[in-house]
Amino acid sequence: MKINVTLTKLNLGANDIGVEGVRIISELLKTKTTLKSLILDSNNIGDKGVKILIDSLKTNTSLTELSMTNCNIGDEEAKMLFELLKTNTTLKSLGLFDNNVGDEGAKALAELLKINTTFAEVILTTNKIGDEGARMVCESLKVNTTLTKLDAFDNNIGDAVKEELRRAWGSRDEKKLFI
Repeated sequence: MKINVTLTKLNLGANDIGVEGVRIISELLKTKTTLKSLILDSNNIGDKGVKILIDSLKTNTSLTELSMTNCNIGDEEAKMLFELLKTNTTLKSLGLFDNNVGDEGAKALAELLKINTTFAEVILTTNKIGDEGARMVCESLKVNTTLTKLDAFDNNIGDAVKEELRRAWGSRDEKKLFI
């Protein structure tokens, strides 16, 4: 990738790259790259890998999509990612399907949605978000106009809060709200 100027999508899903693999990818992301999409699904990168990745995303201006499905990511890692996205204006899509993100991660997402005007989609299917975190997201949706897809299906969100989410989603495309 150091000399490749045409690669735009890299899928390393289910390759057991571990923390060392993330370290190598992160170093490449710090350099000038054309990479727009990075898929790290089903790699147990955990908190150390996420911290390394976040460091590279602070300066990266090309990556628009990052998917980390089933990567053992919890609230702390999600909070770090959402905090980073407050200042990163190129990453538009984040996939955290099948992780351990709970209410604290959802609260951090809500804070991000209040200020970031480029972040467009987040996939949080099969996590541990409950009513408390979902309500915070509801409040942020009332002011955010750029989120076009929210997938929070298969979490611990009750029916009443799901209805609040639908109302907060408003006139956006209903086909892109999954709860």
